[in-house]
Amino acid sequence: MAKYLLAGLISVIAPHVLAAGAGVAGSTEMNIKKTVVLGEYADKANAIVHINKLKREGRNGAIKTVRLPVYVKRLEVGYYATQQQAQAIVTVLHGKGMTTASVVEGARGFAVAVGVFLEPKNLLKQQHRLKNLGFGNTHVVAGEMMREMFQVVEAAPPASDAPARGAAPGTLPLAAGDAAARQIIPYLFLTLEEAEGKVAQLAREGATANMETIQYKALQLRYYKHQSDAEMVVSVLEQYGIRARYIKSDSGRGYVVMVMDTIYDQDELERRLRQLRYIGFDNARIDEAPAYLVNHTIAINQPGQGAGDVLTFSPGQEGAGISDVLVFGGNTELFSSVGQVKDGKSRSYKISLADARMEGGMLTDSKQGVDSSNYFHAELVGIWNPSRSWEVQLAGRVDAYQQTGVPEYNDADADYADSYIRYRGDNYRLTAGAQTVIWGRVDEVPPIDRLSVQDLSRHMLDDLPNRRRAVPAIRLERFFGANKLDVLWVPVFRPAELPDPQSIWSPVDKINGRIIGTPSSTLLGQLIKAGSFAEDDDGQGGGGIRYSRTGKGLDYAFTVQRARHSQPYYELNPVVAGVLLTSLDAALALSSSNEPTFLARHPMTWIAGADFGIEAGDATWRFEMAYLSDMPVTTTTLAMATTAAIDWVGGVEFYPGEAGTRINAQITGHHLLDNQNIVDRDAIYTFNGAIETLFAHDRWRFHLRFLAGLDEHDVYLNPELSYLGWEPSEIYIGGHYFAGDDGTLGGFHQDHSLATLGWRVKY
Repeated sequence: MAKYLLAGLISVIAPHVLAAGAGVAGSTEMNIKKTVVLGEYADKANAIVHINKLKREGRNGAIKTVRLPVYVKRLEVGYYATQQQAQAIVTVLHGKGMTTASVVEGARGFAVAVGVFLEPKNLLKQQHRLKNLGFGNTHVVAGEMMREMFQVVEAAPPASDAPARGAAPGTLPLAAGDAAARQIIPYLFLTLEEAEGKVAQLAREGATANMETIQYKALQLRYYKHQSDAEMVVSVLEQYGIRARYIKSDSGRGYVVMVMDTIYDQDELERRLRQLRYIGFDNARIDEAPAYLVNHTIAINQPGQGAGDVLTFSPGQEGAGISDVLVFGGNTELFSSVGQVKDGKSRSYKISLADARMEGGMLTDSKQGVDSSNYFHAELVGIWNPSRSWEVQLAGRVDAYQQTGVPEYNDADADYADSYIRYRGDNYRLTAGAQTVIWGRVDEVPPIDRLSVQDLSRHMLDDLPNRRRAVPAIRLERFFGANKLDVLWVPVFRPAELPDPQSIWSPVDKINGRIIGTPSSTLLGQLIKAGSFAEDDDGQGGGGIRYSRTGKGLDYAFTVQRARHSQPYYELNPVVAGVLLTSLDAALALSSSNEPTFLARHPMTWIAGADFGIEAGDATWRFEMAYLSDMPVTTTTLAMATTAAIDWVGGVEFYPGEAGTRINAQITGHHLLDNQNIVDRDAIYTFNGAIETLFAHDRWRFHLRFLAGLDEHDVYLNPELSYLGWEPSEIYIGGHYFAGDDGTLGGFHQDHSLATLGWRVKY
């Protein structure tokens, strides 16, 4: 770890380990009576650079080597009888990310030095981690380590009332022997607010400090819309022993999770990136990021006040890790002295409320007489990690619905959520159990998302992740660097979750005799009002395979699936249809068969699709397309048939003007390839997307989802204003507006526009 840290950080840290003018009486290093220390460096090369700069300025300088004592405590594991036994432990710890571990020899045998600490609390934390790994034989060795530094010195003029050469204007020269040499200890912060707070704190303590901005290569997971989502990601990473924290994005796109124990070495960054993508974080990126450097000047023979954990190591010493002084402010440190990966023997479990929501909705214009549509949701999840390779999760959800007016109904359902057993190998992950898997790249309507279970209990009032349910499946994910192979098998079909037949969000309106997506008809309307409905949901769900690759500026994927349509398509009983066409008498047609009038079909179909995303012009461009072999349709003879179809979506996401606004815009197309003699719409084009902006110090968020038909009048608007000041809770007010022609989504729900007030929380 030391070589990576020095290689990447020396250009940032070394120029800031400086010395202010300090007198040393009786020095013989340069055969002068008084010297001024102009700079102090951990790397001799940087000291030489300083000397060359002095020469260009016409000044003389020299390099002086000094060794400074540091009192530390070293954490060790052992003892072991032979060096081979100790080296075996080192190999284990290296495999767990503790790359500073090394063998040291003592009076009682061989031990493994894990790290060197100044702060007792950090030593205790590391000792606790080792115990979790199964190493109860830890001990602490106190001692003194010498740190070699290279000082750049220059002869100073005789002491007088005038400032010494090199001293700051307005300062008096230091008398010989009155001052100690000084050094600047840098603190690194991820946010400007924290850095400014540190400067203010040091100023209150009477210390000298300044601040500057630097750039470094960081491993980031971005972006997360809600703080609670970022917190959950940090918690998940901790389960893998990966230290991380989240910050609010400077661009206003949401929250970014920063990996804290990343090393400034391209190979190490890419190794960690592969690990994150193996875990499942496809949004991990290596990119330049700003950090804020606070330079704190202290005397090198005095302990810094509130300096935190100053890690100092002597080069070449056994167990050493870093040969420079490096301090990171608060809990925002970018590095750690030792790894924190959990061992396979660790035990961890967690039971918590995953999310909850309460919403009341008042209808603004309902010809059906419905006054309100209200909703409650809560999900509880339990996670157990018997080892690093195994994970067990059990989750359940409760959904309650209330509709007042006419018709009125109350309903509550309990359902399983993501509940599975997962095993992680070196480059694969196998999951068996109920899962929510959404394939695709675009928002709201991904064409290749055909194996997931749609949740239509509230139609389209919720965003895409909340419109999906878990389904029992077996999933294998195989990782090849930046490539991923994803195989999913759904042994038992689960149809879409539908609302109560009395709900205004049901796809079947028995009061007015309509089925969503189907043009109104007087005769069909009579059949819908008086007829019966049944579900054909037996059989397996299907399966699919998806290959994806994540590259610099370009991500793409291909998929082949054999799946059943999640959303039902209602087939009219053939006997009833025949009588209706010959007699044009709905009552006679209904009496002609004892079988259900309408049967909800979910035909099996082949899907071949592709999707890709490109980052260009300060925007992310996405395109997704799927070919479906069997799309259900109704012919002019009222018989159900299937035809091939193509669905596609093209979109762009960008952040205009100031950083607090995000815009996502998409155009979608749905085409039936054989559109002869059918009553369904053979082509549908829409423009949809979302606009989101934060304001008032990010305490308020305005969010708008929208959909507009391009070939027919079809409108859906979902504005929402949320207060975020009580995170992770949100209070929001909003609305859902529908309008459209007959046969469109907006037309079907035209009388169901409503205003909402709600609360939600996500952990």
